[in-house]
Amino acid sequence: MGMNESRPTARKCLWQPLSVAAASVMMLLAGQAQASDAARPASLREIAPNVRAFASDGSRYAAWQETENSPIVVLDVATGEIRNITTPGCELESQREHTSPAALPASRGGGGRFLLACDGYVQDVLNVQTGQAQLLPHESTRYQWDAVGSLYAEDPNYVAGCTHTDDCIALYELATGTLSERHTPPLVDLNRPGAPSLTICPALRHRVLTAEYEAPPNFAYESGLYVHPVKHTYVEIDRCKRPPILLATKGEPRDFNLNNGLLTWNTGYPTEGFDEEDESRFLSVLSAYQTATGKRRNWRLPQRSVPNAEPQRSTLGYSTHTANTVFWIADRSGLLDERSFFQVETYAVYSAKF
Repeated sequence: MGMNESRPTARKCLWQPLSVAAASVMMLLAGQAQASDAARPASLREIAPNVRAFASDGSRYAAWQETENSPIVVLDVATGEIRNITTPGCELESQREHTSPAALPASRGGGGRFLLACDGYVQDVLNVQTGQAQLLPHESTRYQWDAVGSLYAEDPNYVAGCTHTDDCIALYELATGTLSERHTPPLVDLNRPGAPSLTICPALRHRVLTAEYEAPPNFAYESGLYVHPVKHTYVEIDRCKRPPILLATKGEPRDFNLNNGLLTWNTGYPTEGFDEEDESRFLSVLSAYQTATGKRRNWRLPQRSVPNAEPQRSTLGYSTHTANTVFWIADRSGLLDERSFFQVETYAVYSAKF
């Protein structure tokens, strides 16, 4: 593959005035005090009671959508500003459905950009700073763009047209429209020119690359820090030249996110199911840890009644964060498919400042 001669195609989106509901979200966020470390978990605030999709770019922006045709709500955590963006024919792709390895520095969102699903199999990238959506190459179902950063979109599982199916990715440069493939593990930085592979020191490289192929992956990596669970109730942070850091948890940790020196995880439960007896033994919390200072904070996860789930009242969901805000995306409703597997349809979004 080579240079795409045509410039990237932009789809017109529309900014909308701040709604009453969005204004309420802003006031809730503004009222969340950054308390010091405490033995008892703090509380999370519900900021969006009913959404169908949610994504975070890991640094400055979070986005969610209430219905299939409703505007996408974008929260700027740096300023507290909330905007609505209409994307005709397109829906926000939920962070929960991403299949990229957990170590990627971007997934459904990165650098103020989010993946959209448009008109069936077509995908766009929404730039929330400009309000414009850019069409990604699709060629029927040849590409499945699963990660986006400020400079590139990535298909981390690209196989069509690849001479070797192992460790082959497709990259699309947003500014120039250049489409290329690369024989490399999908651990690349989509926010740097050239999308270079992540630099991993020899002491950690084998462990990180091995963890990448676990199903599902449950780890994170950034700047010489490899985060993973050990002994079911501990978080271990392995470092290149220093002893590891071991953090005790109140349950089995999952959903590791490590961006810009902030690590988050939770001890809630995945939609796929869990042992009810295990749930009763632990307090489910969302945790944040600053790698530079060692500051740690816990928030109690809200128990919710989820129809058709088993059990109905539980802490089902997933967590993520931006630079200064943590989010808990709780399962709200869903249906059983033909195999009696629970498929989430809507979520409730909770947040807290850190």
